[in-house]
Amino acid sequence: MKDPLAASVMSTKELTIGEGAEAFHFKIDDPADLFDTVSDQRKMIDLTFDKRTVDGKELYFPNGQKTTLMGIIAKYGMQVFDLYGKHMRNLGAGMALEPIDNASGPAIKTTSPGGKEMTPAEALATQGQIVT
Repeated sequence: MKDPLAASVMSTKELTIGEGAEAFHFKIDDPADLFDTVSDQRKMIDLTFDKRTVDGKELYFPNGQKTTLMGIIAKYGMQVFDLYGKHMRNLGAGMALEPIDNASGPAIKTTSPGGKEMTPAEALATQGQIVT
């Protein structure tokens, strides 16, 4: 196979998206069958259309999800996966930084037995002893 992606899928039996430690590997059980399916119009119709019997006739209706995804990949190719990966990394970075955005904890509030709010220093002072 001349195309590097197709050759990689055939030899490794997986689709690799991304590079290095961040790469995602999608297992392909039978790459030969995958490429045979793409080149066989009947197999593609069976996979991307839903067959229904209406008034005794077999009719084919497009599977909206599959045909939409195929159209997006056909038009934009690997760019879809690259941008999705970037989006997921940004989400992960945001979740990691979220606790840091509000690093100071809430102010400690204490009340005296009379109900008056005190600062932590005042609260500690009420527990202290006078030493002479």
